[in-house]
Amino acid sequence: MKKIALALILVATNCFSQWKTSEANNIKSDIIIYYEVSYDKELTLEEKKLPEYISEITIAFNKDFLIERKFGNKISTTNSYILFNYKTIKAFRCLNSESSKIAIEYNFSVPRVLVKPILDSVQKSIFGYPCERGLVNTNGDPKEVIYTKKIGLKYCREYNLDGFLLQFPGYSKKLGNYTVKAKKITYNNNLPTSFFSLEGFTIQTQEEISKNSKEREAERKEELSHFIGTKAPNVKDTSIKKKVIDSKKMVDNVIVYNFWFTTCAPCKAEIPKLNQLKEKYKDKNIHFVAIALDPEYKIDEFTKKTPLNYDILSEGSFFAEKFGVHAYPTNIVVDGKGIIQFYEVGYKSDILERISYAIDKCLVP
Repeated sequence: MKKIALALILVATNCFSQWKTSEANNIKSDIIIYYEVSYDKELTLEEKKLPEYISEITIAFNKDFLIERKFGNKISTTNSYILFNYKTIKAFRCLNSESSKIAIEYNFSVPRVLVKPILDSVQKSIFGYPCERGLVNTNGDPKEVIYTKKIGLKYCREYNLDGFLLQFPGYSKKLGNYTVKAKKITYNNNLPTSFFSLEGFTIQTQEEISKNSKEREAERKEELSHFIGTKAPNVKDTSIKKKVIDSKKMVDNVIVYNFWFTTCAPCKAEIPKLNQLKEKYKDKNIHFVAIALDPEYKIDEFTKKTPLNYDILSEGSFFAEKFGVHAYPTNIVVDGKGIIQFYEVGYKSDILERISYAIDKCLVP
C-alpha cells in the first residue's frame, strides 16, 4: 500500500511540475502583461469589425491562477475569458453576461505544435526575464516564439514548450498571420480577491454542455414538429421593390419563405443556393419570399454586393414571431392549401435539395 501511495504522489508531482515550477514561488504580487497583436497584412475597417479580430491580449496572474482576455472590436454584452487554475490543473472558459455566468471546465492538455529551439549566442531578455527562442510552423511559414522559464507558470497556448510565452505567432483563416508581443508589464497588489474567483458561476463540463445542447436540439425539433401540418400565418406587406405580397391571395400556390438578416453569416452562405432554387422553379407558379429583420436601406446596401432574388420584405420581426422563428436562417415551405409542410432551422449545405424535395411533394396532385 505504501508503494502504491508513493507512486500516486510521484504521478501527481510530475503532473503539477509539468505546469508549475518552484520559480512560481517568487511571484509575490499579481502581475499583468499586456500583449499587442499585429497582423502581417493591413486590415480594412470591415475586417477589424469581424469577431475574429484581436487587437490586444492581457494576461493577469499570480502564483496559482491566470486569466487570459482577448480584446477586439466585437460589440457584445458577454464578457468572455479563460481562467487557469494551476493548483487543480483545470481551466475554465468563462462566459459572464447580464443574464448568466457559466464556466466550462476542462483539463490542461499537452499542446500539439512542436517548437524547434534556436541555438545561438544571442540571449534575449524581456521585462528582466531571460528568454529562450524557438521556431514553429504557422500556415507554412517559420515563425519565432520567445518564452521564459523564470516566471514558473507554463503559459504556452498551442505550443509544446516549457515556459511562459512572451511572443508568439497566430493565424486566422479570415485575417491571415499575426504576431502577439508582450509590450508592458505591471505589478499589482490591488486586484480584489474575487478577481480569480468562480463564485456565482455555474460550472459545467464539456460533456455536460454537449449533452445539454443535444437535449435542447431535441426539444427544439419537437417544438418545430408542431408547426408541420398547421395553418401558416398570413403575410401581407410590400417588398423593397414595391411589390405587394399577400399570402391570402396566393391560394393554390406554394410559398417558400426565408427568414434572415444581413449580418448573419450562415444566412449569407446559403443565398447562392436560394438563388439556384428560385431559378430551378422559375417556370412553376411558386412564390419565393425573404423576410429580413433589417431596415430597407441596410438590405439595399447588402444586396448590391450579394443579390438575393427572392421578393424581400424588410423589418419582418413581426412575421418571424408569428412563424415562431427564433434562429436564423429559417426556411419554410407552405403548400397550396396554406399548410406548413417544411420547417428547417439553421444553415444546411444541402438546403437546395431539402427545399426542392419539399416543394416537389407539394406539387404532386
